[in-house]
Amino acid sequence: MEEIIYLEPDEEITSVVDKIKNAKADNLGLVVPREATLLQSVVNLRLISKEATHFGKNIAIVTTDRIGKNLATQVGLPVYSSVREERPSAGAKLPVDRNEVLEIEPEVSDKNSPDAAGVNVHHFQDSRPIVRWKSQEKPKLTEKTEPVSTRPKKEVDRKIFKFLWIVFPVLALLALAGAYIFFPKTQAEIYLKSENLEKSMPIILTNSVKTPDPEQNVFPATLLETTAEKSEKFSATGKKNLGGKATGTVTFTNGLDSSSHKYPAGTKLLASGKTFLLKNAVTIPGATVQNLKVVPGTVSTEIEAENAGEDYNIKASKFIISGLPANQQEALYAQSSTDLKGGFTKEVQVVSKEDYENAKNKLVTDLTTTLNQKLTDQANGLKILEKSAQIDDPIVSSTVEVDKEATDFELKVSIKKQAMAIDFASFQNFLVSSLETRVETGKMVIIPNEDAYGLVVDKMSYDKGELDLTANIQAKIVDKIDTDTIKSKIVATSEAKAKEYILSQPGVEKVDFSYNPSWLKRIASLNKNIKIKLNFQTESE
Repeated sequence: MEEIIYLEPDEEITSVVDKIKNAKADNLGLVVPREATLLQSVVNLRLISKEATHFGKNIAIVTTDRIGKNLATQVGLPVYSSVREERPSAGAKLPVDRNEVLEIEPEVSDKNSPDAAGVNVHHFQDSRPIVRWKSQEKPKLTEKTEPVSTRPKKEVDRKIFKFLWIVFPVLALLALAGAYIFFPKTQAEIYLKSENLEKSMPIILTNSVKTPDPEQNVFPATLLETTAEKSEKFSATGKKNLGGKATGTVTFTNGLDSSSHKYPAGTKLLASGKTFLLKNAVTIPGATVQNLKVVPGTVSTEIEAENAGEDYNIKASKFIISGLPANQQEALYAQSSTDLKGGFTKEVQVVSKEDYENAKNKLVTDLTTTLNQKLTDQANGLKILEKSAQIDDPIVSSTVEVDKEATDFELKVSIKKQAMAIDFASFQNFLVSSLETRVETGKMVIIPNEDAYGLVVDKMSYDKGELDLTANIQAKIVDKIDTDTIKSKIVATSEAKAKEYILSQPGVEKVDFSYNPSWLKRIASLNKNIKIKLNFQTESE
């Protein structure tokens, strides 16, 4: 089996066919739960087998359902009890060659007579080849020879009609009887008197042991690890002006005070609604007094436009120093004596930051789906603990850097994911067994659902193949009850008798029944069609 497909108990035939059709591998294993709809009829299995052949797929059934195994074997499908089995436990008979003809010659006077006719007798349920029986030589008609008379057609039709008139009602009755036996389902909702049990247990999951160690709270696990990589080409949608920037010379004037003022390269100057930048650092000398007159300090330096474009080719202007208080701007400023020149526009397509992030997020999303499927395949039926998943930071490479000119670019992303997987049924028994050592004889511990395990990841040591957990368990203590025995006792009985038996069990408070179809107030006739749901009532309830 190259690919495993897990089916739901009530999955429709059309859904199963779609999964077979869309499977990537040619050899498929269909894991079918016990009492699933697919295993209720040999017709279902024949249809699945036929569709699989149509799509060029080889399928095998993986199930523990005894009746399902039997039906699959009848269809000729390989049957496995577990995905871990190397050989099928049943099924896969060799096809019968129904085109072979065996000549059995009767005693005729002329074996080579061209008039010796043959009749095909085909036993559909037999593995023997088709047999051709040769008739004796046809009698030649003479004037005294009468042809063999045949039964009138109307008489034959009447007999066929009479036969069908008898058979159809019988078949209808058998169908109704079969429906009454095989299709009705019953759910018994049993309410048990219970006590709450809350317990926190530290647990170490490790791939270095094969069997649980209750004393050390160590449980065997499988460390799954996989890597996925994907590259794809994307369009660049960013725009950037790669034209020239206007430049010029300005003279700073300090008539404000006698102190010098220093401004670093990149200081912003404002004029005509545009922003310009100092190309170099500048120190504006302080004002001096000469002949009882204030002489402003001055210094000249180069500036350039903040952005490219001809709009920055402004005429000689006064420049305000960005951030300077308004009451000082008249005494401390810059002035150009000539027009600024050199600005022009050249807009090109570039890889924007948004282009890069959108491409990265898409590939990460696609790879996450791929990684999850790979881990599921590796788990081989084990339960992956999602809380244990560890995903490394994506490794990203691009053929074009952000803000560089390009019409498209190719991005490649690689991701590694690790997680722990366990046999969850064994894990549940491990925890329940540990808890039951703390309860009195005659009692049992039930953990109602997966949420009640309260698993918290404490530490991931995947270099050692270990995962430290804490299980904050919220369990129920009830009187021991055997649901399989209850099913065997109430099958095919009336509701009154079933209720009487169930209520006689220790710790049972009440029981409610529901039926499908709802009008059939009788317990299902098959064990597998009886479902038992346990509910719990504490003393406070």
